[in-house]
Amino acid sequence: MADRRNGGTRNGNNNGVPVIFRPGQVNHRTSMTGFTYTPEFSVTEEKYRYVMKVMMPGVTKENANLFITEGVMTIEGATVGKYREKFSVWKYKREVTVPDDVDMDKIYASMEDGVLTVKAGKMSSKKVIKVR
Repeated sequence: MADRRNGGTRNGNNNGVPVIFRPGQVNHRTSMTGFTYTPEFSVTEEKYRYVMKVMMPGVTKENANLFITEGVMTIEGATVGKYREKFSVWKYKREVTVPDDVDMDKIYASMEDGVLTVKAGKMSSKKVIKVR
């Protein structure tokens, strides 16, 4: 999964799969009391799947979304907090390219303690053909 923001991977390359990305930074201000952050995330490649962990402190599963469109995974989340005596909305958003060998029917996501875990199964490289 490559970072779409910079057009590729950073900090090492494992066959096109980023090993780890640096902490997210503020992208832009969305309103007087809101910000959009690019969350930190890491991807590990296992034999049969990729496991991606996205750090979005304060975000619950009810406020997290994951979309896949045309090979691009978009991760979004939001949380409300107090900043300088005002309530603020912190939004998280990141887009990554999904590797070609991901089986779209084997993608699962879970959220716990502000960490979104996405497990994406790989397509089998072997095809069994029954001889008749």
